[in-house]
This record gives sequence, structure tokens and C-alpha cells, in this order.
Amino acid sequence: MTAEQIQSFSWDFFFAKLSQAAQGILVDQSSFEQLSIGVEVAGGPRWTLLLKDHRLEVLRGPTEQADLIIKLDEATAELLATGKLSVLEALGRGLVKVGGRIDLLGQADETLSSLQRSLADRLT
Repeated sequence: MTAEQIQSFSWDFFFAKLSQAAQGILVDQSSFEQLSIGVEVAGGPRWTLLLKDHRLEVLRGPTEQADLIIKLDEATAELLATGKLSVLEALGRGLVKVGGRIDLLGQADETLSSLQRSLADRLT
């Protein structure tokens, strides 16, 4: 197996774990009706977290249509996924770039923090 295949395999594994972890998570949507968050890992995959009907769905693939788009490197993605770094810390330290409807970030910050903690608990 080539290094590229190993890297691809690990992202496939992560995506499967993320999709599984998302099942059963209830989302507080008091500040928005629906929200899509695109995640783009430099040199890695792209996926969208769709928060709709108080559920979380993980969609693999293009993120261009997402309300918010978060761009980060692989090391930061790992820290976020394991709960060693919060979304707000990553933003404050400039480790992630956010695009799209940034105004939604303020409305959904509490939901995003709660969601990250829930996913990190299930992924680790």
C-alpha cells in the first residue's frame, strides 16, 4: 500500500467513525432552523455537517453550498476531533479559517461547542 493509500484509508476510517458518532446526537437549533458547515482539511477530505430537524448528518464531498466553511490543517482537525482543542480556541488562535455566512457563527457558537464535545466523546 502506498503512503497516499494509507492516508486515504485513515480518512475513510475517520469519516466512517464520524458518521457513526453523529447518529443519535440531538442538536439544539433554537437559534437557527437549519445549518450546514463545510469542513475542508488541507490536502485531505471535505465533508459537510448538516444540522436539520434537531439531528446531525455527515455528508462527504463538496462543501461549496455550505452556510459556513471551515478550513484547517490535518493536525488541527485531529485536535478538534479528539476534544484537545475547542472550536472557539482554534478560531481565536487563527488555526482555522472560516468563510461563508460568518454571521451564523455567532448565532450557533454554543451549539457548535456542544456538538464538538459530543462528537469528541464518541470519537475517542
